[in-house]
Amino acid sequence: MYIQLGQFRTTLRPWPSAIVTLGLAILLGLGTWQMQRAAEKQRVLAEHDSKMHSEPIALPGAGAVPAELLHLHPVTARGTLDGARTMLLDNRIRNRTVGYDVLVPLRLAGGDAAVLVNRGWVPRGAQRDVKPRVEHPTGDVQVRGLAVLPTRGYRLGGMLEPESAWPHVVQFVALEEMRTLTGYELLPVVLRLASEDPLALDTGWPVITMGPQRHYGYAVQWYGLALALLAVYLVASTRRRI
Repeated sequence: MYIQLGQFRTTLRPWPSAIVTLGLAILLGLGTWQMQRAAEKQRVLAEHDSKMHSEPIALPGAGAVPAELLHLHPVTARGTLDGARTMLLDNRIRNRTVGYDVLVPLRLAGGDAAVLVNRGWVPRGAQRDVKPRVEHPTGDVQVRGLAVLPTRGYRLGGMLEPESAWPHVVQFVALEEMRTLTGYELLPVVLRLASEDPLALDTGWPVITMGPQRHYGYAVQWYGLALALLAVYLVASTRRRI
């Protein structure tokens, strides 16, 4: 098969055409995927901005609200922190320094339920086997922050480090396993403390780890590669008739 344009003839051979078509499909698919990711990130940012101005919901009264609707919504909770059941979420990086997010159950007043509170970040010591000491207040406390649904992400291996002891070092937040580990009936969200809360450590969590602009940039790269592949193939397949 060929295409004739004036003195130029482009010959479309079956096998090279099939390979180029497959390459175009992959590159265009990757570009479209990045565009979809950018749209998703914009939706999350818009949702966060709209909920930030909402009145906080008191836990555990939010039990009637689906966990998905609580995500990124301001919440408050009152109860007692169980510092003996502290967990350290591993590989949290702030300003190029590796550390942990401090997770501690808050037994909610007036019931047996608890919510896992993320108090913020602490740096890891020079020796990994020496865990940081975090002091927790005793008695009744009132906390405020955002309700966050734990993300699955990429999980390699188990949640706990081998032969771990309290405070346990955990690789990700898996509430089902943490319910068994702590003995508490944990709510399906994590309460991430607001920076102005007196119990907050180093907070400043980003709403998203990668902004939509980065995804748009990647999409342009993939679409550009697709265009370049098509251009190279057409040029290589075109001859001028003399």
